[in-house]
Amino acid sequence: MSGIPTKPTLDTKVVDFSKQIAAFQHGKCMIGDGAFDSIADIPAESLAGRDEFLTFLETALQEISDLAEKPGKESSKVEKLPTSNYVIEGKRTNTIELYLVGLTQERKDWLEAELNKEVRTIALLSPDGDRALIFNGMRWTYERETEFNGLFNSTLSTSYSNTSKNRFFIIQDIPESV
Repeated sequence: MSGIPTKPTLDTKVVDFSKQIAAFQHGKCMIGDGAFDSIADIPAESLAGRDEFLTFLETALQEISDLAEKPGKESSKVEKLPTSNYVIEGKRTNTIELYLVGLTQERKDWLEAELNKEVRTIALLSPDGDRALIFNGMRWTYERETEFNGLFNSTLSTSYSNTSKNRFFIIQDIPESV
């Protein structure tokens, strides 16, 4: 070994930076009861254009709020299990927080009373409608942060363990409707 690292061989999908997801600041947050079985449950015709996709979302989900300038964050941590010679990965815990702005008193009251009673799917839609991030079938909690001019800002949060497969779907490059 020469002391120079070697480049790992990665699939082209791993190194394709053109598909990075855009930020969702000032986008929309929509909520629905239950979950998709898989991303295949989203009909292909609803992805034909932004108007069609919005119609699909409005049929399945209820718009609840606008997203904050910093719409949220996701973190993934691994519990490390020490052995006598090295550390191995244990259980993975993933946490998601979404920041909502402009909630009315009625929406705030509904979120406080009803949000965590069921498994919910939450969709974030970018301001121009060309991208969506769907958090699929999780239990969420609600925390109110501040009141501004009679409207409330809040945080929705959830945690789950293990991998993120079927926990969230990224939909991007939705074309403009004709």
